Amino acid sequence: MLNKIISFGANHRIFAFVGLILATVLFGSGVVHLKMDAGYNSLIDPTSPSKQAYDQSVELFGSDYMTLIYLRDTDLFTSEKLARIEELTYTIQDLDFVERVDSLFTAANMRNVDGDLDSSPLMDTTPQTQEEIDLAFDNALKNPFVINNFLSKDHKAAVINVIIKPRWGDDGLPRLAYETIEDLITPLNAEFDEVFQIGPPRIITGTKRGMGEDMLRLTPIAAAILILFTIVFLRTPSAPILPLMTSGLSMVWTFGVMGWLGIPVNMLSAGLPALLIAVGSTEDTHMLSGYLQGVAVKSDNVRKNAVKFMLKKVGFPTLLTAGTTALGFGSSAFSDIKLLSDFGYATAMGMVLNMIVTLLVVPLYLSLFGPQKTKLVSDGSELDGFFGKVDRLFSYLTENHGKVIVALSIVVSLVCGGIALTLKPQNDPISFLHPDNPIVKATQVMHRDVSGLQSFSIVLDGGERGAFKQPQNLKVLQEIQQFLDGAGDYDKTLSLADHVSYVHREWSPNGEGRYEIPDSAALIEQYLLFFNRGDVKNFVTSDFRKANIIVRHNLLKSTEILDRLEILKTEIDRITDKRLTYEITSQNLLIHSASLTLIKGQIYSFGFVVLVILALITLMYTSLPLGVVSLIPNVLPALVTFAAMAVFDFTLNAGTILVAVVALGIAVDDTIHLLTSYSTHSKNELDTWKATRLAVRSQIIGVVATSISLTATFMIFMGSNFSVISEFGTLCAIALFTAMISDLVITPVFLRNVHLVGIWDILALDIGIDALMSSPLFKGMSKFQIRKVILLCDLRDYKKGQTIIRQDNMDQEMYVLVSGSAYVQHEHMNKARTLAKLAPGDVFGEAGFSGDIMRTASVIADDDIKVVALNKEQVQKALRLYPTIATKLYRNISEILGMRLRATLKMDRLQ
Repeated sequence: MLNKIISFGANHRIFAFVGLILATVLFGSGVVHLKMDAGYNSLIDPTSPSKQAYDQSVELFGSDYMTLIYLRDTDLFTSEKLARIEELTYTIQDLDFVERVDSLFTAANMRNVDGDLDSSPLMDTTPQTQEEIDLAFDNALKNPFVINNFLSKDHKAAVINVIIKPRWGDDGLPRLAYETIEDLITPLNAEFDEVFQIGPPRIITGTKRGMGEDMLRLTPIAAAILILFTIVFLRTPSAPILPLMTSGLSMVWTFGVMGWLGIPVNMLSAGLPALLIAVGSTEDTHMLSGYLQGVAVKSDNVRKNAVKFMLKKVGFPTLLTAGTTALGFGSSAFSDIKLLSDFGYATAMGMVLNMIVTLLVVPLYLSLFGPQKTKLVSDGSELDGFFGKVDRLFSYLTENHGKVIVALSIVVSLVCGGIALTLKPQNDPISFLHPDNPIVKATQVMHRDVSGLQSFSIVLDGGERGAFKQPQNLKVLQEIQQFLDGAGDYDKTLSLADHVSYVHREWSPNGEGRYEIPDSAALIEQYLLFFNRGDVKNFVTSDFRKANIIVRHNLLKSTEILDRLEILKTEIDRITDKRLTYEITSQNLLIHSASLTLIKGQIYSFGFVVLVILALITLMYTSLPLGVVSLIPNVLPALVTFAAMAVFDFTLNAGTILVAVVALGIAVDDTIHLLTSYSTHSKNELDTWKATRLAVRSQIIGVVATSISLTATFMIFMGSNFSVISEFGTLCAIALFTAMISDLVITPVFLRNVHLVGIWDILALDIGIDALMSSPLFKGMSKFQIRKVILLCDLRDYKKGQTIIRQDNMDQEMYVLVSGSAYVQHEHMNKARTLAKLAPGDVFGEAGFSGDIMRTASVIADDDIKVVALNKEQVQKALRLYPTIATKLYRNISEILGMRLRATLKMDRLQ
């Protein structure tokens, strides 16, 4: 059944071709429905308890979805410049997607005028005279809501805060807001020294544009690199055609399915085309390498036989490795963070669809247009040129420095694992961009001149109506703000306490009172009358039960802000004496908190893939020890990659968090090919060293070609618009190159000390097992275990009349008759006498298992027979990974030898 699936493209070319056309039309029609997602919601863990608190905060105090317009000029406070700011403020306020606009022209203002408190706006209209301008400037400097909010520290830049109505799920809102505001401010560049907007709309829109540019720019480069390396390594001009065909169809199919299923392209899956070209070409290269080795065998009907050779050699490993690669990427689909889950679904589908395309297209194409000559050598032959040098280098290392390699791999794993523990998570969208990106620079300017773009809210619950009209509770707000202002990590804080303190100061004679909360609740009640609801609705609920402290900052590192919040919580607990409950929340904090989910998801995904690979290899070769050992060369690249992250000062973010699982999924590809090849060669070559050499030699072209080409291809991600993707590409390149070294150095060291047998060989073994169940050699073993022993040892065929054991010869083997019949013959004085007849299950020559022994009789085949030869040294090596079977076999051999010894002693006594 499996062979029929693998060979379908070659055996049913018309059906395969029609199926490819129909599938391409069906899937391709979904591409028009494909969407792009660069929104913040994809970074937030919707299952977080803090999400509910954030939603409630938005409902009570308004949206924190805000964009800031920065206008800088050396002569800012002139009628002309202020008029432009006023006009822009009210023009933006009329936009239907805008909830509120705050600027110099909407700021509440209190000033003492001859003993009376004037609460008119800071500037209700543009001041015309210099005196009016000077007064407005003076009032602005005294207003706690203006400096570091609407006016820069050096008083030369004004900021308009545009609060946008939240429309969750409206993918078009960020672009609409950004482009509409950009159209309004672009003409002002001619009148101000510097004008820009910064906020989620610009970040999201810029990210989408960057993703599109990445896809258009990186994909052709990846294709060019693929063409170059396949031609160089496989030495045939037709080599690039297959990867380009399979990756092209895979892209159409994958993006079409994503469109039909509503899975958007995000900043990670924007690199999917290059990823499909890179990873998808791995199996194409392995299969083409297998085909060319089949061509080198020299036979009639070259293409047909070469395709058969290829499918037999790499067909089954192709299915397995495609599955493990899909698992490596797809494990991210279980993440609670939509960015990762969408990427996981998209890439896993891409890998599976690429496998289907590969198994249909490659055999179909090669059977019709495959090259009929090649410069590559046949399977197992000596290699020359570049691959020959690589083969000889790795063979020298594994054969002469095996113990050093094992010790070094353990040390490197431990050291890299220790270094990996120093990694810090990061999940802020700004950090995904390169430092020289205009968006990042605008964020830095805003932080330097005014206040950071980031913000969070501290929502305190007084437990009753009117709680925040009480002096003690307002003083709590003020004390928290004083702590924040003194911490040095925050740019600006505002709360209801600022409103009350502002009025209290201006109410004092000449407006020179202390900026503090009065002790009288009645006085506070009067102060609050100077503000309308719109002035304070962002800071207190209408019933004054809950209050909100707004904190602006520029802390971008997740660990940094989360660590600061822990300190803040401790301080709030001390200040409130736990009388008041509180929540610290914002969309930005939810994104940062998701970094912890990223780490947890990485651990789960990594563990999941490790277990799957462990189970897969254990099942394939029915050996748990082998499954464990095989993980070493595959886990090591992930550990090295994590260490590289620490060395390069990369953080654990939405991109780099995937590397360990991706590295494991891709690295196991070569391991499975090596194990499968070794299992095949070890059937005919009992010398495990030679079998290992043959296996490595047969796979080295595919392993080296794919590893180097993939490493080079992933390095093109370094040119991405996003640091998160460039870091991902850098680390994947390191992981793949390390995996190549690991698979060609560490894996052979382990292989040369074991003997493998695949479960498919065990199940396919066609001999009479029932007759062997009664054999003393197989006592206590199941039929499955007996089959395994037969395949692990030396199964030999003898024709009728052939001698298995020759009298007076020396050897070190014992035998069990599997099928047919034989007889024991003793020669003396040129006369032969038959001593016994042997049937299936009978053991003979058992004394040879103990060491070199002179044979006292011959064993001759009475008809065509099969026997299993057991050599002590070979059996020890073969059963090293199968301790349960080894225990039973050695116990049975001991009983057989003991029984023979007792029989010999008894005969000696009788004589």
